[in-house]
Amino acid sequence: MDSAVTWKRVSLLMMLLGAVGAGAILLFGEDVLGTTDGVPWGSLIATYLFFAAASVGLTLMASLWYVFGVEAFKPLTKRALYLAIISVLMGFGAIGLELGRPLNMFWLIFSPNFSSAIWWMGTLYAVYLGFRILCVYCIYKNDERKVLTFSRITVVAGLLAVSNLGSVFGNAQARPFWQGAAMPIYFIIVALLTGAAILIITFAMLEKAKPLGSGNGEALLPLLGRLLLYFVVAFGFFKFWYLSNSIYGVNPGTYEGAKVLLSGPLSLQFWVMEVGLAIMVPLFLLARPNSYTNGKLLWAALISLAGVFFAHQNFVLAGQLAPLQVIPGDTLMYQQYQAMPAEWSIIIGGIGALIYFSLWVEQKYFRSTAAA
Repeated sequence: MDSAVTWKRVSLLMMLLGAVGAGAILLFGEDVLGTTDGVPWGSLIATYLFFAAASVGLTLMASLWYVFGVEAFKPLTKRALYLAIISVLMGFGAIGLELGRPLNMFWLIFSPNFSSAIWWMGTLYAVYLGFRILCVYCIYKNDERKVLTFSRITVVAGLLAVSNLGSVFGNAQARPFWQGAAMPIYFIIVALLTGAAILIITFAMLEKAKPLGSGNGEALLPLLGRLLLYFVVAFGFFKFWYLSNSIYGVNPGTYEGAKVLLSGPLSLQFWVMEVGLAIMVPLFLLARPNSYTNGKLLWAALISLAGVFFAHQNFVLAGQLAPLQVIPGDTLMYQQYQAMPAEWSIIIGGIGALIYFSLWVEQKYFRSTAAA
């Protein structure tokens, strides 16, 4: 209980910091962001990608029981569904603030553009969220038949939403580093990795605190650890070939974007924060499934989550820091970007909100149910 109270207090402070950043953005607009005409998408876009992909990843993990009937994953389903709703709402908050004027998001309804991938992204995520809420409501009402129906619909909606999120970048002809048909697959891989990591953290903390109704997390954690290992391998495999082909092919725009990561302005963040935290350290911790402990799995999940966030940030920025037109023989003049305090406060506040509302749901719906 003491640990839960401490985390609630810490998360409230993080949310307060986020509220300060949100207030600054609402008052002063994009003047307090690090974005420029040359780099119009910044860290808040990366934050949206992180939470939006995480939500679908949690839904896909829950589908292992509700849709595919894998009994071993039954204990995680309800918590995964609640976490999925909280996560996607944090994503909506981040992208709404990135607009500078969040109320502009309502034009999604009143002024639809069916030829816009971004319009489809917003619409599909809104539909996904609606069915996710319906599914949780049916769980609350103990209507298992509707839970199964809405779960199947939500899995399809989630896959469409996160793959369309990848196609927003894959269809960006002006940014060759992002362009390509593989982007939807990449975002599904990242979603699964993030979802598995969040669930490991959730159940590792439950096992540590041993609250009422914690379920058989002790048996579930090694399974989640193996899944996280597979997703980390898939993530690293994709990154290796994507960047290798970008360098080997020397295609204009794609080559320069890869150079931004490998030896350019983002190289330190790429090698340390992405390759190190998202791939190498988790692989080291997860390479021997027979030696898994709750502590080792918890650290692997926390470190991989941090690495995935920086992977999103690297991905967003690498496509923009390289100049749009490359003149052969000229020295590259990279665009400049620096995340501002308001952006970091939103990131911290979003993480704090995820922690706080996760604890609130745990105590209100799971501990109270078990006590009853």
